[in-house]
Parts: sequence; structure tokens; C-alpha cells
Amino acid sequence: MAPPVTTNDIPTLIRAGRLQDADRLIADQRGRAETHGAAGDRRDAALWSTMQALRDGRIEDARAGTLDVRNLSQEAGDARAADRFWGQQFWVVLDWGNDAERYELLDQCRERAYGHDDVPWRSALTLLCSRLGRTDEAVREFDATTARLDKGGQPATDADRVGIVTNLAEAVAVIGDPVRAGAIQRRLNSVAEPLVFDSHMCVVRGAVARHQALVAATLQQWPDADRAFQAAVDNHRSIGALPLVARTLYEWGLTLTSRGDPRAWDHLTESSSLARGLHMTGPIAGMS
Repeated sequence: MAPPVTTNDIPTLIRAGRLQDADRLIADQRGRAETHGAAGDRRDAALWSTMQALRDGRIEDARAGTLDVRNLSQEAGDARAADRFWGQQFWVVLDWGNDAERYELLDQCRERAYGHDDVPWRSALTLLCSRLGRTDEAVREFDATTARLDKGGQPATDADRVGIVTNLAEAVAVIGDPVRAGAIQRRLNSVAEPLVFDSHMCVVRGAVARHQALVAATLQQWPDADRAFQAAVDNHRSIGALPLVARTLYEWGLTLTSRGDPRAWDHLTESSSLARGLHMTGPIAGMS
């Protein structure tokens, strides 16, 4: 007899595109937690529900969910309450935040990166700095993070390593640094899992192909970039991750624009329409 399916199987179901099965597990867990669950059970249910909201682009539900995660973690006596909150809040703010929220997040990333000597948070800080246009700091953090990895400062799990590498890949693409892009491409090529899933914070990070596309585009490896962008868009559509569809089309459209490719118009138009409908902020939604 096959073992029962549990919430531990949710990442596998999502990677396989079995969204209904994954969502049914989450709904069942939420129902049990709300009926007779302890604070820890309700926290776990809130983590998964917030993951769904972020994946789907239901931003008000995601914002409410991160607060539930923090409050229930505190109620459960979870020493990681703040990290759980900021781990999901990072992705809320990155695509839906305003300037004040992004700079508050910057402070939190620095505290976690430096105060706890945390390599995953240092990679998150690298990504955030690149998005904020703090190029010098982003480069410094990129170099410090890769140096830690080279010296054997490996993260606890393979999933942590993948999260670090993909954060750095996106950051270096935003910076537009081909030398560092070449260095991180070698690390990306060793990633076997096609979908990045942060199991600690319950966040669907998206297709590894998107990060491969960004690095290939930075290196002007256009055929490889186009193939990887298409694979990423297809992957994100298959898991119902509309915010990731919007972001991938936006990034792909920018590279096509730089090459004078007429496909750019369709990609950027769809991306902008999706982003506005999902209330995303920043250039992706046509905002400065």
C-alpha cells in the first residue's frame, strides 16, 4: 500500500503541475487546523495558504497571510517567527511593495545577512540591492556570497543552494555583468530540479529555466536565452503562477527589444496587462 499523501508532498505535486491535488491537500490541512489545530498547525496552514496567494497573485490575501504566519508563529513559540514572516514578505515586497516597504526590507535583509551570518539571506540581499539600483552593494554582496560558497560555506540543503544560486543569477542579470554571469552560469547548470521551491518559507520561486534565460541573455547567448525563456513561460503557465508569467514575459520582452525583435511588443503588452491586473508595482506595471 502506498504511503498517504501529506503536505510534505505539495512541492512535488506543484512541480508536476498537479495543482488541484496540491490545493486540495492545503485546503484539507487548513480545515483540520481551523477545527482543532494547535498554533503550530495553524501556522503551517497559513504558510501554505500564503504560498498559494503569492503563486496566484492574490496580493491582499498574501499580505494578510504573512501577518497570520508571524502571529501564529509567535503564538506557537516558534523562534523563527520573524524569519518566517520576512521570508514570505520578501516576495510580497519585491513585486508589490512601495519604496518605503522596499527600504524597510533592505534593513531586514542586512540584519539577517550580517547579524546571523546567513548565506541565503545574503543572496536575497544581493537580489534586492540589484532591483533597487544599488549596484555597488549588489556586486559586493554577490562576490561575498560566492566566496563563501567557494570556501565551503555551503547551505544546509540542496534547496537552500538552489535558492542562493538563483537569487544571484537574477541579481547579476539585473546588474548586467557578463563576467559574473559566466561564473554563476556554471553553478546554474548543475541544478537538476526544474522548479525552485523554498520549502522553509513555502514560496514557489519559479522555473530554473527563467534564471538560465536571464544569465544567457546577459551573455548574449540569444538562442539559448529564447529557448529558456519559452520553457519558463510554459512552466509558469502550467502551475498557474501568473505573476511569474508576467515577470518572465517582461524580462524576455526587454531582451527582444534590445535586439529589435518584433516579438517584443506582444510579450511586453501581455506582461503589462497581467501586472496591472495583479496590482504589481514598478517598471513591470509601467510605473517608475
